[in-house]
Amino acid sequence: MNDYVLFSCVGGHDPVASYADGAILHICRIYKPQKVVLYLSKEMLERQNMDDRYRKSLVLLQQHENFNIEEIQCIERAELVNVQSFDVFYDEFEQIIDDIQKQNPNKKILLNVSSGTPAMKSALEIIAALGKYHVIPIQVKSPNEKENPKQDKPQEYDVELFWEMNNDNNAETFKDRTVVVKSNNLLARIKKEIMIKMIDAYNYKAAKEIADDIKEYIDGNVLDLIHAAYCRSQIDLSGYDKALKNKKYDFMPIKTGDEREIFEYLISLQIKLKQGNLADFIRGITPVVMDLFESCFKNKCNIDLKKYCDKVNKKGVFVYHLKRSLLSNTEEGQKIKQILDSAYGSMKDGPYTSNTIMKLFENLSSAEDSKLFHTMEKLHDVEQNVRNFAAHEIVSVTEEWIEKRTGMKAKDIMELLKSITVQSGINVKKEYWNSYDNMNTVIKNNMK
Repeated sequence: MNDYVLFSCVGGHDPVASYADGAILHICRIYKPQKVVLYLSKEMLERQNMDDRYRKSLVLLQQHENFNIEEIQCIERAELVNVQSFDVFYDEFEQIIDDIQKQNPNKKILLNVSSGTPAMKSALEIIAALGKYHVIPIQVKSPNEKENPKQDKPQEYDVELFWEMNNDNNAETFKDRTVVVKSNNLLARIKKEIMIKMIDAYNYKAAKEIADDIKEYIDGNVLDLIHAAYCRSQIDLSGYDKALKNKKYDFMPIKTGDEREIFEYLISLQIKLKQGNLADFIRGITPVVMDLFESCFKNKCNIDLKKYCDKVNKKGVFVYHLKRSLLSNTEEGQKIKQILDSAYGSMKDGPYTSNTIMKLFENLSSAEDSKLFHTMEKLHDVEQNVRNFAAHEIVSVTEEWIEKRTGMKAKDIMELLKSITVQSGINVKKEYWNSYDNMNTVIKNNMK
């Protein structure tokens, strides 16, 4: 005998309707469970109390099919009138199934998802789909290939007569109408919807983890796209390139070089801003401010400071140290040294900072670049004051906190970064800043 326990709500088509098994009888006819647990609402309990029709029909089935149901348990809910509310059933069904599993540890649990109200059936389908329990959801097709008429006059039901008229008792014409519901498909659909929400929120790590859970239901192309998006969000440019190798997609508008790295870092700051991660946004300003100031200095003053530096390896990270000896070799270098000596007393060998570049830009740029210098000053103040405070103190960084200390909103700081990016010589078009949203659209379209 098969080691099955059936849990089923009782519906208007049970036990027999339209000269055929209702879902409860039909599942028992096919699977021959050792135990049946029936859930009866007030209406169904009233019918059961008329003639014990559900248990009697199961006894007749056992005799006809020559098998034995060791126990038929009825869970009676005489107070249950509101049978259309999903919330009424979900928690109780979970508890009932949990109890069945504990009491029958070595048996498979069948769930009848064809009997009962839509709310009852939906609750059981969701429980099966979420995978907390090892259950087998069974759907029973109508013998008429359409919905069976319910028993309009249940008080006139005759157990023996309806059993005799049941066409499913004829072995020659009998047809198995049970279907195992592919709950994983439903679970995959639910998780896909969550993935879409994660992608819209730029949370590619979460989307990637969900995709890995249901990868058998996800096109391999989508997995690669999500992985590429995750790598991009982490500024892992080599990982991004590898994920999209031999693919027709490329979401990065700037393709190569230092400009690509700077822009991708900037747009990742924009994503932090959209996510509301203001502390990470503020703390992330310093590295790119340095790069942008350096690019502005090179673009507007036509001076590359790195040629006056030694490249020093510090624990795997290369740092450029400005050298007095190298500055002394050229007229341009001597002018730089003079400006720095005047600003800092006597310039010493070592790494230069954004403040260093500000001093040089102020003295070496043309008058027409005064507006750019003013923008750089505003950003420098944010970077020096607000960023340092946020980086070294435990504070709650909110819009109010930022505005109080800078006179600007976070989005205004992002606009400063964008403005300086354009003037630094990096070829950034306005539409480039939407490239993450364009990437998200492509990923979601491929999911469909």
